[in-house]
Amino acid sequence: MKVLSLMNISPEEKERGKEKRTGIFTTGMIAKSDNHEIALFFTGTNHAGENFAELLQKRDPKLEKLIQMSDALSRNNPKGFEVILALCLIHARRYFVDCHSAFPKECSFIIDQIALVYKNEKICKQQGMDPDKRLAFHQENSQSIMDGIKEYAESKMASKEVEPNGILGQAFNYMIDHWKGLTRFLEIPGVPLDNNSAEQLLKKIILLRKNSYFFKNENGAAVGDIFMSVIQTTIRAGENPYDYLVAIQKNSTHVVQNPQKWLPWNYKESIKILQKSKVA
Repeated sequence: MKVLSLMNISPEEKERGKEKRTGIFTTGMIAKSDNHEIALFFTGTNHAGENFAELLQKRDPKLEKLIQMSDALSRNNPKGFEVILALCLIHARRYFVDCHSAFPKECSFIIDQIALVYKNEKICKQQGMDPDKRLAFHQENSQSIMDGIKEYAESKMASKEVEPNGILGQAFNYMIDHWKGLTRFLEIPGVPLDNNSAEQLLKKIILLRKNSYFFKNENGAAVGDIFMSVIQTTIRAGENPYDYLVAIQKNSTHVVQNPQKWLPWNYKESIKILQKSKVA
């Protein structure tokens, strides 16, 4: 999203030689916990990792380490916080899709093998496996597939059949260099294969950008982020955002007193309790 007040350095700042970021980013996050999903948006000059670090400052440090699913960009990582980094398998696949026309044989092998892993993931979802059963299933059925992919990539690079700095070499190197993160789903229960859900979430910002063009200042961007976060979280909870926002305003006093009881997935129950108390 564009934020006009952040886009240019003032003449006074230039004269003082002040350095200022002019790039503006929108970070999209989906936090998953207790079978609920919370969508979060942050618009401004911060990179994703910086926004993530600010969020983690509010988290109880005694809790277990978070599992972070993202692509391998270093600016996605929260400095000063230790997380379990899982990397998106679709991002690795995309490198081979992009150079498929030039190297159809090599790329088709990788793409087809990754498809088998996703076939296994589909079985997990269809059978409603819990995280532990899903992990065991992937270890039994996907481990050998992923091992074969790595062996193939390493053999191609070792035999010098592939130019290391070429597009296919870069695709193989990306996969080899980030293998640990790409295979976290074979080590830890519940780790997803990709960050497609976050990618899909960011499409909403693209739509907003087309409709609104820009924010005037950082405060406007923050308000926009809040509404986008609330609306998308409500949608992910299977509720109607309009009904939810109306209910929050009508019951604002109760929301301030007990906000944890007025989240998108439990606010209807709070309304029922209030109605019963009024009748009594």
